[in-house]
Amino acid sequence: MYNTYDWLYLNYAEPLMNEFEKTEKREIELIAQSLGLSQRDSVQLSDRMSALRYRWGAEVFALGLQLGVRLTAPSLSVEDHP
Repeated sequence: MYNTYDWLYLNYAEPLMNEFEKTEKREIELIAQSLGLSQRDSVQLSDRMSALRYRWGAEVFALGLQLGVRLTAPSLSVEDHP
């Protein structure tokens, strides 16, 4: 099963995350400029946004895999229930 997770991550999630990261970096720069943040504060904002993205991205990926497994799992017919 881990091979499936690896394949899905490498071929689907990672390319999307890389593209999003480029866009996010530019948006963070614009936010930092508009708020007049120092270089240090700008880096801290970027680090915190990245940490949130990775944390939530991993959670959403895991939930999506669970949903996919449940949707494709064989279901029991009415006669199979006790």
